[in-house]
Amino acid sequence: MLKDNQVRYVDGMKAAGNDVELAVFAGKEHGFFSRDPWSETSGEVVRVVGRFMGRDAADSTGVGALELNPKHPTLSKARGQWLGLEGERPEAGETSQDVCEGRDGMRNDSGEDESGVASVVTPRPQESVGFIGLGNMGAHMARNLVRAGYRVSVHDINEVAMKKFSDDGIPTKRSPLEVSESSDVVITMLPSSAHVLDVYSGRNGLLGNGGRLGPWLYIDSSTVDPHTSRKISMDMSRCSLNEKKGYAEKPMMMDAPVSGGVPAAEAGTLTFMVGGLEETYIAAKPLLLAMGKKLIYCGGAGNGSAAKLCNNMAMAISMLGVSEAFALGQNLGIKASTLTDIFNCSSARCWSSDTYNPVPGVMAGVPSSRNYDGGFTSKLMAKDLDLAMASASGVGFKCPVGSEALEIYRKLCDEGCEFKDFSCAFRHFYTGKDEK
Repeated sequence: MLKDNQVRYVDGMKAAGNDVELAVFAGKEHGFFSRDPWSETSGEVVRVVGRFMGRDAADSTGVGALELNPKHPTLSKARGQWLGLEGERPEAGETSQDVCEGRDGMRNDSGEDESGVASVVTPRPQESVGFIGLGNMGAHMARNLVRAGYRVSVHDINEVAMKKFSDDGIPTKRSPLEVSESSDVVITMLPSSAHVLDVYSGRNGLLGNGGRLGPWLYIDSSTVDPHTSRKISMDMSRCSLNEKKGYAEKPMMMDAPVSGGVPAAEAGTLTFMVGGLEETYIAAKPLLLAMGKKLIYCGGAGNGSAAKLCNNMAMAISMLGVSEAFALGQNLGIKASTLTDIFNCSSARCWSSDTYNPVPGVMAGVPSSRNYDGGFTSKLMAKDLDLAMASASGVGFKCPVGSEALEIYRKLCDEGCEFKDFSCAFRHFYTGKDEK
């Protein structure tokens, strides 16, 4: 586990304006890396900023000796910001090269730097990432990894989706197993639990090759039930690495569903809800931050998936409540735009009102302004609510409001709105009117 003072040290660096995060190193060492990779003129990517070299040293702080990487520009901000902690620190007039004792952070083929210190346990741009699932979300996520400098290959059952990548020179693979055989890290973004089980455990799946795997890290960002996530994680725990990596003893698995929708996927500002081992979460941070802006660790395997279902259930209920209130207001003679102004500065304020308003004509740039096309479909909302209700039933918990929301979205799907954005409930269930 990380020492409290190590966490406090890096938190202090962030508070001082340094864009850094904690990192886990091979063995028991820890340190901090830059969230945004920096390239020298030569094109070399530098992420590691510093290492807590003496993590287990018997000092009063638990920080121990600290080594800084003189190649990273964050060092110029880091020097002098030691927050009063004891342990090795630069003396007056000492250069960053003196601090690092000539170590320059250059990597050799063994995954160690030239000083013999094992490399950081984080996905780096020189690693290959396989991405499976190139739908509305996955395609943008994969392209953001390419932009961040990762070597990406992709797979999807949709040949048209794959061609868009191959036309841009991005390698495509014929099966999940082929992705696994050529990747250090694999990310999946799939429509349902059944798809996830098939991609991981089915014929030519990721867990093929007799349980001896090439990638050291697997991340499933699909919205699935917690049971599926935990099953895949359990199956993964029985596997071994085909070739031992410098940063992993066994393959690691995380469930990391996302929130933010297609706009956030395209902009690289997704929120990730992560379940799995904490050290796996810390190791994956740089990779996730190439696709997202906010990372939330939710606990053990399946907890990320559980959090996503709770979030989407609340989102559905909120959208229905706001739509019902707007429709009632119209029937009572109040314009939806007037109610929106009231809601957004009062106790009714919520995302469904101030960011994703369901009334056509009230807000530009949202699905309600374009006949509910695009966005998050009613079909997907019904699927997520169904998963949430099944998960609730599995633990003996009753969700009367969630169950009613599921019935409403099932009805919308039955009446031809399955591919309309879920905010269409305002018009097609509550018969609300467009704002003139």
